[in-house]
Amino acid sequence: ALGGLGSGLQSAGMVAGGALLGIGAAAVGGFGVAMGAAINMNASLEQSTMQFTTLMGDADTAAEHVANLFEFGAKTPFETEPIIAASKHLQIFGGEALNSMENLTLIGDSAAAVGAPIDEVSFWVGRLYSNLQAGQPFGEAAARLQELGIMAPETKTQLEEMQKAGASGTEVFGAFQERMGSFAGAMDM
Repeated sequence: ALGGLGSGLQSAGMVAGGALLGIGAAAVGGFGVAMGAAINMNASLEQSTMQFTTLMGDADTAAEHVANLFEFGAKTPFETEPIIAASKHLQIFGGEALNSMENLTLIGDSAAAVGAPIDEVSFWVGRLYSNLQAGQPFGEAAARLQELGIMAPETKTQLEEMQKAGASGTEVFGAFQERMGSFAGAMDM
């Protein structure tokens, strides 16, 4: 009977040892995943800084901007990569005049409110801005923003009337920004 008890204890010890070994392996594996994520994040940071250096023409400005984007990402429901893509769209379509944290916040709140990807919203906002600054029709951008639920038909009509009346692109875009302000705080929710 004691032999059977000893055999049972030995089996329990092997099971417990195996469980501890499994937990240890999982911890090491988890550490490896965390290390991989840190390396990927660092590579993304470096690549983004290089891209913004090219777009902005200044390494220090680009590094500060990318750091702000990572900080912004930590406070929003969006992943960092789409935020970086959104900022690149704004930089390409309007430079520093459009690519501001204020505009990114307006776009982020709008995207969060309607459940749209931030990079897609920023692309179409950038197209709208670019067309308005050039005094060109902006129907395609407006249509996409309407499909996304960002621009109401009344807003499109208001912007078209302002453009026909000779308002500057900056004034017309300012009216659009005011409308986007109605989504303020959506990322926090």
